[in-house]
Amino acid sequence: MKYLSILAVLGCSLISGCLISSAQYMPRQRTPGQVPNGDAGPGLLVDFHGTVTSLTSKKLLLTLDDSKKGEENTMELSLSKKTVAMDGDKKLKITDLKAGQSVDVEAKRQIDGSMEAVTIHLDH
Repeated sequence: MKYLSILAVLGCSLISGCLISSAQYMPRQRTPGQVPNGDAGPGLLVDFHGTVTSLTSKKLLLTLDDSKKGEENTMELSLSKKTVAMDGDKKLKITDLKAGQSVDVEAKRQIDGSMEAVTIHLDH
């Protein structure tokens, strides 16, 4: 009888543990195109349009087009080895971009809150 009650307790513990652990690994179901509420975190791409102010191998300083006269709204974006520059369908080197050029930038938020350029499209 003593062993039976110990087995019953162990069995319940195992079953409840399995149920809890399986619930923790259930993926959240979302329909395609659905954006989560609140801070979407890294991975969600944001578009910026502006003029290249300065460019280094690691940083892009962009003056945004929605800036008001007399108030330049600038944004600093980090560049990585994964950052791609495009002129139409043609891939460019990051060093081909010059100050004064108009660009569209797709960027993602990094864990530290900064923005990293993913794709830079040269405007004509």
